[in-house]
Amino acid sequence: MRKKHNAIDKLPPNIKEMVDYMITSNSTYGEIVDYIKSSGNNISFSTVQRYAVNLVRSLHALQIANQNFKAINDEIENYKNTDCTEAILILLNSKLLERINSLPDEQLLNLDTTQLVKSTVALTKAMAYKKKNDIQTKTLLENGADMLKSIVYQAMAEEAPELYRDVKKFIDNHL
Repeated sequence: MRKKHNAIDKLPPNIKEMVDYMITSNSTYGEIVDYIKSSGNNISFSTVQRYAVNLVRSLHALQIANQNFKAINDEIENYKNTDCTEAILILLNSKLLERINSLPDEQLLNLDTTQLVKSTVALTKAMAYKKKNDIQTKTLLENGADMLKSIVYQAMAEEAPELYRDVKKFIDNHL
């Protein structure tokens, strides 16, 4: 979707910044129009109103994104073995269920189940892909660790046989 441009977007940065501040500090549209006109720019009340509505909508979307990001970070913090991708998938799944549960019965009856199923399948595929990738990565890491151990043990056996026997005995006793 293309961003709509507003005449306020074309104002000098310092004036636009003050307009943004005035909107977020609950100045009236009339006060904002007066301020813009006092800076030598002509602007209508409706232009300020449209810009303010879009700015507030954008700020609200940003707040929601920040809350979601905080929820993801909290999830990762609570579960140290959870990575960012898994936390995002858990959050999406939770939001999807929350949204379905909040729908009134009339909307549930008229719900486009095809789109819902597609979304659910896409989410499930993403989770399965992530788990498959985790297993492959773990296998690669384990194989790499085994290979490294093998190289170290072989070098140790050749260069320090007593140390090798002691390390092997220690590992055998503890694993």
